[in-house]
Amino acid sequence: MELFLREHLVHTYLVKTKECRLRDVKEKDHISVAKASGYRGFSVYLDVRVSMLDFVGSVPFELQLRTELQDTWAEREHPLIYKNKRLKIAPMVAKQRIRDKVHKLSDLLYDVDCKFDEIREEVLKVIANNKKL
Repeated sequence: MELFLREHLVHTYLVKTKECRLRDVKEKDHISVAKASGYRGFSVYLDVRVSMLDFVGSVPFELQLRTELQDTWAEREHPLIYKNKRLKIAPMVAKQRIRDKVHKLSDLLYDVDCKFDEIREEVLKVIANNKKL
């Protein structure tokens, strides 16, 4: 799947600067198997050693890679469910019903991403075959 890199400015900075170097890299893949919340994406946890002007130290951060559909789901779910303090005190049955719906939506969007991947592959084959003619 093509991933939508939200933190592209951080990535660009890390690649172009010589003051930073990556030290500790960990990865978590939640693309084909979503988290319990329905979240899908690929996370890279980095510990960057920074030496600039008057600061020398480690800066830990998480780089999240998601498709556009995964990103849209996360941006909508985060304030509506994850950060919603009122929902946290709602009856358990109601919360579970909502979580199930959100998870099903995540599964649907994953299927759409996969279908677009199939279509993209087919388009590339058609284009390659047309070049042969």
